[in-house]
Amino acid sequence: MRSLQSLALLGFLGIAGQSIADEISGNYDVLVCKSACSFEQPQSVLARGVVVLSESPLPRRTVDVLGLSDFVAPDEARACISGTHSKDAKTFAFLRKTTATSWALRGSLVTFELFRSADAGYEVELERKGNVLVGKGTSWGAGVAAPHYSPDIVVARRTGPVSISACLQPAT
Repeated sequence: MRSLQSLALLGFLGIAGQSIADEISGNYDVLVCKSACSFEQPQSVLARGVVVLSESPLPRRTVDVLGLSDFVAPDEARACISGTHSKDAKTFAFLRKTTATSWALRGSLVTFELFRSADAGYEVELERKGNVLVGKGTSWGAGVAAPHYSPDIVVARRTGPVSISACLQPAT
């Protein structure tokens, strides 16, 4: 009887034990702003695009097409981005229009990069609020690449399950 109860409990945990990373993985529309912004009122948007967060590494063919973000090994590429930023935007977000990159779940924070080069980057830290991820993005650089930009507000809205093709579409 005890082993039957244990099996039932393990079965329940297997069904109900979906990882947080599984719940977070999917396609997201992303807005980057200097002041409060939302998908309903996107007037202050500096950059926008799509981020796909996958639990599995991206297919090598996809990584080859998108290009690989600096300092990310091909087998670590579990995310891709496609986006644009306004010409005079004081942000490094989506400076490279498309790329394959990585993402991580650190406690309650979802982290990924929207740009990375040898001496500069754009890091995002978001917290989940239902189907929306909200937080900040920071442009950074070394030496002459140091931007001296203030942090941005980043809002990401889940649009569906993982579909890598979203990163292969032209950014608008």
